[in-house]
Amino acid sequence: METLSLIKPLHLFKSAFSFDNSDAVQMQNLIHQQYEAALLKKYDYLKAYFLRSNSELYEALIIAEQKIDSNELSVLLQIPEMSYLIRKFHLVDNKVVFESLVTAMNAIESKRLNSFNIENYKSLWIPDGSFFIKYNSQIGQFTNFDSFKLLDIIPVDFFSPYCLKITNQDVNEPLSHTITPYDFADIEEICDLFENTVLPILPFPGITNQLTTYLKAIVINRITNQGVVTNLVSGSDARFIGRTVISNVLLAEPEKIIEAFIHESIHSTLYMGDAIDAWLPTREETHQAGYSAISPWTGNRISISSIQEAIFVWYGIYKLWKIAYENQLYSSPKVERRLKFVSNGFEKLDIVRLATDNKFILKDDFYDAVQKMKKNVVTEMIS
Repeated sequence: METLSLIKPLHLFKSAFSFDNSDAVQMQNLIHQQYEAALLKKYDYLKAYFLRSNSELYEALIIAEQKIDSNELSVLLQIPEMSYLIRKFHLVDNKVVFESLVTAMNAIESKRLNSFNIENYKSLWIPDGSFFIKYNSQIGQFTNFDSFKLLDIIPVDFFSPYCLKITNQDVNEPLSHTITPYDFADIEEICDLFENTVLPILPFPGITNQLTTYLKAIVINRITNQGVVTNLVSGSDARFIGRTVISNVLLAEPEKIIEAFIHESIHSTLYMGDAIDAWLPTREETHQAGYSAISPWTGNRISISSIQEAIFVWYGIYKLWKIAYENQLYSSPKVERRLKFVSNGFEKLDIVRLATDNKFILKDDFYDAVQKMKKNVVTEMIS
């Protein structure tokens, strides 16, 4: 019999996103453990490459690694900026990969020791925006900054270099729109808004564990069109697994923010699952198919990859609002509207027709998972 540790992530997604079930946390953790093991394997491969190709680089990497403990190394490898370089290092300049790793390790050590080699660095950021340290030569002291952490774990990045580099293309915004960081004066209000947003779901470990396990960095910015702030938008990128960019949060309702958190955390889970055992269409297959799949939820035309992800995302969102409805969390009218919206999408969902119309292969295990999710939603809404 196949052990839990060997089950493909695709077979675990439904249980992981069934936040009202007792085994949700176990399934979430199991997927993440497999992803963590895959990253460590890639990292070992990278070290072996440096050992063969450049002994000096290898020695510097080992020296930096010895300055942090194994848990810190594991956390570092999962940071979206780092995991991208590690997973794709053969596609980028090897020197860039090496320097990024060593710099990140030194930044983690600096956080613990409150110091760094001032000859090599003017300042240091941990690549998830969680920590900054700088040496002030005028007073001869180090100054540092720790970011706000959602649920005391998830770094919220307002102005690190990794936040400021986000472009319109990264978040699918028209070039006419302007992306800027929030003002310092707004940050405390946003942090309070986030804390109040997650307060109602604290008693529900299936939801909180999903967020703290799969959101590795939340990047916050503001998007305007001719000076006018646009609506709240959120997005994830399969290249930078675990990074979520959320724009225009300041005036957003808690219901929209918590749904965005869940939405993007599920995308992160799906990307991790694909990194462990590929189940999504490749970028090439997605590009060739175009944007012709019609979402039964929004009616928008999206890619064949997005439609397959969306089914799991909407299932998790359904479970979020089901728990909220049963426990009177958030605004009841808004929760009821979202429940109806999501369930209507599942009622209209015809995965066989979607696959046929958009010419993607409907694998048996994916089909089975979709049918179980649809049956679960439709049956619960009828009862």
